[in-house]
Amino acid sequence: MRGDVPLEYRIGQRLASAWRAWAGSLRKGWPEWLAGRSLRSNLVWLVLVCVLPAAIAAAVVIVAAYREGRAALIERSQTRALLVSRAVDAELANAIAGLEVLSTSPALAAGDLAAFDEQARRALPYLPGNNLVLSDAGGQQLLNTLLPRGEPLPPHGNPALLQRVIQHGEPVVSDLFIGGVTRRPLIAVEVPVRHEGRVVQGLAMGFFPDRLVAVLARFRADPSWIVAVLDGSGTIVARTHEPERFVGSKPPAALQAVMARGDAGAVELKMLDGTPVLASFARSATTGWAVEVGIPTDALMARLTGWAIGLAAATLALFGLGLGVAGVIARRIEAPIAALVAAAGSEHGRPVGAATGSLREAHAIADALERAAVLLASRTAERDAAAQAREVFRSEAERLTHEATHDALTGLASRSHFVGLLDSRLAACRQHGGHFSVFFVDLDDFKPVNDLHGHAVGDALLRAVATRLRASVRETDTAARLGGDEFAVLLDGLSPAEAGGVAGELIQRLSKPYSIDHLRLEVTASVGVAGFPEHAQSSEALLAAADAAMYRAKAAGKGYFMVAP
Repeated sequence: MRGDVPLEYRIGQRLASAWRAWAGSLRKGWPEWLAGRSLRSNLVWLVLVCVLPAAIAAAVVIVAAYREGRAALIERSQTRALLVSRAVDAELANAIAGLEVLSTSPALAAGDLAAFDEQARRALPYLPGNNLVLSDAGGQQLLNTLLPRGEPLPPHGNPALLQRVIQHGEPVVSDLFIGGVTRRPLIAVEVPVRHEGRVVQGLAMGFFPDRLVAVLARFRADPSWIVAVLDGSGTIVARTHEPERFVGSKPPAALQAVMARGDAGAVELKMLDGTPVLASFARSATTGWAVEVGIPTDALMARLTGWAIGLAAATLALFGLGLGVAGVIARRIEAPIAALVAAAGSEHGRPVGAATGSLREAHAIADALERAAVLLASRTAERDAAAQAREVFRSEAERLTHEATHDALTGLASRSHFVGLLDSRLAACRQHGGHFSVFFVDLDDFKPVNDLHGHAVGDALLRAVATRLRASVRETDTAARLGGDEFAVLLDGLSPAEAGGVAGELIQRLSKPYSIDHLRLEVTASVGVAGFPEHAQSSEALLAAADAAMYRAKAAGKGYFMVAP
């Protein structure tokens, strides 16, 4: 589109100019059958006047349909980029959760690297990454599942990542870098390993780009769509098309410029391989990574070209058909007129009733109305089908969003979603004032239930605990499962002192017996309480304070709660 002139207006101008030029060149030399001096010429003009406006209207409809389809594709690609971004976040969150569980291994705490190595190699097939690496604070690798036990290990492949983990004591997601062992591009998720309250080591999980490509393939709506994941520095980490060629590169400058202005958007550009696309992107608020979805514009233009060719063919066919029908009608009308003229000029006045025939205007109108009704019914069915498809797409998007933000076993909020809610509430309190409290809940004696009755009974018990947990808090509060038998609750507007009473009632409810599969199970709960702004200024610090308070409650005995000092 040039400037602000609508495409429909420009098409209309071109058609009008072509019509005026053609009519002007033929006006003086028209034959009699086109000069409007006979019945046949008037019918030809009637056909022409009827067909051309219909063709123009069809062209306008085609352009409008193209625009609507283009807008729908933009919306669909933006939704797909958001879904893929959330899926990547979930993959990284699962990796962090698995690493945090491994970091608490008794073998690791006891310094038994051989036992921890065996445990890590057994756990790796159930984790989303490709390898596990344990490094000391100085950057020397102590364990790497890519190498056999006992082989010399190189230094940490991303020392800056390790130092951030050691200094801040929080999980960190790296940008793309070259691994020290594989010498291949990869990304890593690393968590701190604590001993006696100090961070002494880093436990990392490495991802090769093909792991993320598998995630992209699950959510790609069309094989021709080009989907890519960009890390926090804007480097391509994974790509559905030619990843071996483009992983490690920067996206086109036009996309970088648009991404610098916001967390979501769309732009037409050429990809690194020269393919013109309509690109949409969405950036994760959790990791700062972005997902780009590119739809080749060749497909859009091919559709518009096909419509234009079809319109031209249909117009010519209609015009030819109209001329034929006009000739037939002219002959049917001219024959009775000729018969009447002949009879009028006859000496004997021959009768001409049989030669005049009969006209079926009413039947023609009824046939036209019936065709219009069939066409209307067809268009209505197409509209209803499109509306149903949009509703199915919306429902699928909501389901995928719920799965990405909630725990599959209990239906409570997932850890990553809960941390995101904490961050949002912290930002609101800092801007407008306010306070809130966080519970860290851990079940006492849950492991014996799993060991004695099996994981199926343990899972049923966790679901029952989640049901009681939801019933014990307000609708404005948020309950989440952090992993295993650990839960958390965000209590908005309550100070730690006020939240203490709620914690006591919660422990009483959770400690009542459970009836599961004809079994009577009894567990208690220990609760740690921390509040903003009294105890911490960040989501991870709040959870850590509440976690520490919960362990003090466990030390005091089962079924207690403690408020962070």
